[in-house]
Amino acid sequence: MTTLVILAAGLGSRFGGNKQLAKFSPANLTLMECNICHAVDAGFTKVIFIIRADLRALFSQQVLPRLVGKIEIEFIEQNLSDLPAGISLPENREKPLGTAHAI
Repeated sequence: MTTLVILAAGLGSRFGGNKQLAKFSPANLTLMECNICHAVDAGFTKVIFIIRADLRALFSQQVLPRLVGKIEIEFIEQNLSDLPAGISLPENREKPLGTAHAI
């Protein structure tokens, strides 16, 4: 099984909104969906989305219906309470910690 991992927990603050689900193509797909289509064509059989919990409903509504039956899908929620032993957060931290934390 060849698995694609998509880091989709970013807040999109510089983008000005939810960049993961912004549609842009003539087919009204997200950039991430276009990449998944290319991955399927290349032989990938599974995609893991690393997301924030508050995005799960949007992903389920917008992305899942177009991918079901094309590739196996798994969600992993990145959250600030799931940290390696010995790691602590700065006080009042609300944003995800970034790529290393997601993986």
